[in-house]
Amino acid sequence: MHLLSRYNLFIFDWDNTLVSASFLLNLTRYLKSRYWRKPSSIKIKNKLPTSRELSSMRLSDLEIESRIFSAAYSAYLAVQKPKLKPQAVKVLSQLKSSGKKVAIFSDGRSYRILKEIHIFDLGRYIDFALGANTIAKYKPDPTGLLYIMHRFKEGKKKSLYIGDMAIDIVTARMAGIDSCAISDGLSSVLALKREQPTYLFADLEAFLRAL
Repeated sequence: MHLLSRYNLFIFDWDNTLVSASFLLNLTRYLKSRYWRKPSSIKIKNKLPTSRELSSMRLSDLEIESRIFSAAYSAYLAVQKPKLKPQAVKVLSQLKSSGKKVAIFSDGRSYRILKEIHIFDLGRYIDFALGANTIAKYKPDPTGLLYIMHRFKEGKKKSLYIGDMAIDIVTARMAGIDSCAISDGLSSVLALKREQPTYLFADLEAFLRAL
């Protein structure tokens, strides 16, 4: 598949994509995926939404969920360290050694993501990390992805968003970029396929082989 030749900027979700999240974190993400619904008035399969359509989405609900999400995970970190997913370091190392830009965009809070990047000593591989709270724009709002692309002066055709949830695929579509679903996270394979990601891999090891 040779993804390295197709993209210059690889943007990753964090929780359950690169890091195995806690039970508390997974519970909030599950509730989010179960009860969040795309408004029927927004057609995002074949075109990008207008600013009016985006504003009609219940992003405030996502913001509330994200704050609960981060608080629960901070409590978890007080008693147990997070764990990197198998092959995460190899994936990031391969991308950096190939001269690619690597970024993080997550609904998690920036301070927590940066803390975990430090815990895992991943700073050498990750060029930039952005938590949605920093810009007050939460998935599926594409602002975070667009901001990162602008920061690196990279076009949509050369950017890829990698995540484990259906909402990650929707966010990438709204940003007008390709998406890659990793199916060993929280969303089921069926839920991921329903959103028609550009790529679908069983885990990071399969993703690594595609590089």
